[in-house]
Amino acid sequence: MPAATETVAEYTKRWYATREPRLKPGPQKRYWDAIRDRINPRLGHLKVTEISRSVVEGWVTWVERLKQPNGERYAAGTLIGWWRVLVQVLRDASADFDLPDPCRRVRPPESSRSAVRERQTLTAEELQKFLDAAKQYCPDHYVAILCMGRTGMRAGEVYALKWDSIDFQREEIVVCRTISGGQLSESTKTKASRVVPMHSSLVEALREHRKRMLADQHPGLQHGWVFPNNKGEMRLPQSVRKAFELAREAVKIDQVVSPQVLRRTLSTLMIRDGVDRIVLRSIMGHCSEAMTARYAGEDSADKKAAIVKVFPGGHAKKEGE
Repeated sequence: MPAATETVAEYTKRWYATREPRLKPGPQKRYWDAIRDRINPRLGHLKVTEISRSVVEGWVTWVERLKQPNGERYAAGTLIGWWRVLVQVLRDASADFDLPDPCRRVRPPESSRSAVRERQTLTAEELQKFLDAAKQYCPDHYVAILCMGRTGMRAGEVYALKWDSIDFQREEIVVCRTISGGQLSESTKTKASRVVPMHSSLVEALREHRKRMLADQHPGLQHGWVFPNNKGEMRLPQSVRKAFELAREAVKIDQVVSPQVLRRTLSTLMIRDGVDRIVLRSIMGHCSEAMTARYAGEDSADKKAAIVKVFPGGHAKKEGE
């Protein structure tokens, strides 16, 4: 369809249809919500050729003024999420129809809303207290929470774990699945599997966890789940929220604590302890396309040493053990 006659609403529908099959359920919803609720209501009636830099600047001003049902402004992260979708759509339209990029030199939206979270990470002492509280007050969720805290794995990756991904001999976890939008995906968020070392405390906890499952003949064993729900089915990541809040309240940590906070905490602690950034990224799964080859060659011993350095008391397994 020529750009002179196609509207933004028509283009975004075609644009989304080509990407939907390649997206996981979570990103699918975020992309479509942004298009349906934040892009098309303001720009959908315009022709693709009518989208200029001033039109985009007007959109930025509009979203900055939007308010939630409770009257508060939207957080900066939410606005940036909408902005990124808009930029992708309009730059693809520019390439498709050989048009100037209307987003060039337009500043992203900003929020006047004060930050809700005081901090994004925990101290090493707070992390240990939080894990101890989880063990005491939410024992059913403890090993999964310990897995997040000691490996930096995403909640969706932890609850997608099957026993075939855990190598007790090498003390490693192969992260190759995730849960997104309530569905299991046979690939991670970055579409690349990675090997994560296990601290000795996690190795011991997982061994005991498996023994209990075998003793109880847990129905989840049939499908190989490490952390199934009580019916033996795949457990969803959001099911751990109450446990996180209970442990946080028990140790009186004055900030939100979530799986993502545990992930950022481990990353921050490794940086502060001087862990090589390439080793760090290979553990956390923060790899760009340009760096993937470099991460793939990282030695498992280096990764294990990085975890032991942050959490003393473990040991780096030697060759032949």
